[in-house]
Amino acid sequence: MTRKNLNADELAKAGVYVEVPNIVVPEHASIETVADTDIAELARDEAFMHEKLKIRVSTTTDVNAPPFARVTVNDITNRVDIPRGVVVHVKRLHVEVLARMRETRYRQYQNSMDPEAGNNLHPVHAQVYPFEIIEDKNPRGREWFERLMSEPTY
Repeated sequence: MTRKNLNADELAKAGVYVEVPNIVVPEHASIETVADTDIAELARDEAFMHEKLKIRVSTTTDVNAPPFARVTVNDITNRVDIPRGVVVHVKRLHVEVLARMRETRYRQYQNSMDPEAGNNLHPVHAQVYPFEIIEDKNPRGREWFERLMSEPTY
């Protein structure tokens, strides 16, 4: 199949009218230049996040828990379902989302010696889908994962 790019006059002859946008650039507008090193660093970070890691999501005794972890990055076209208890290769960007999937539950403690104090709620933080990294070939990977897991849970 061949493609032909048509200009506005050719489109008008075919009955298709295209309104050309009127873009006005203010006189005081400035153009910001991006250094080559910034783009190179962004490209390195993007390549790093697309590296494949070998992981295993832990099994569970909860009969109501889903049999897989559904991880979506940005939109539905970048979704993976990671089965529990199976070693799989997934991109680092999916591992990051999986690691950030944390929940907070509260335990209630009551002091029987001082009932006036009321109930004390203590938060307990845990991963929604505990997992282990079986293999990460990048030497920067361990530092990245440690920094990610040390972030506070809210």
